[in-house]
Amino acid sequence: MLRLPPYHCIFNPIEQLWAFQKHLVRTKSTVRTEAEAVQDCQASFKAVPQHGIEPYFDHVQKEEEKHWRLDGLSEHVIAPVIISLDSDDDCDDENSDEEEF
Repeated sequence: MLRLPPYHCIFNPIEQLWAFQKHLVRTKSTVRTEAEAVQDCQASFKAVPQHGIEPYFDHVQKEEEKHWRLDGLSEHVIAPVIISLDSDDDCDDENSDEEEF
């Protein structure tokens, strides 16, 4: 199982296909009841040919490659930020000369 990041439908071809199918049903439909809407959605998905799905997977693959390249570029441009969680502070709050507000 591959877990996809939430709210990143650009990495999920099924979500893209679903969005396109919903768009088709909304633009072509004169549905008045819930049963008609379900029937239209089912008919729309059954009408998708196998070659009609491939572009969604191709698009996701291109997006992944683009983000891998961008991620690799950012590693060389931006220096890592390291935050120590140790309590070995040199600052002593009780003897601080700074004025408190």
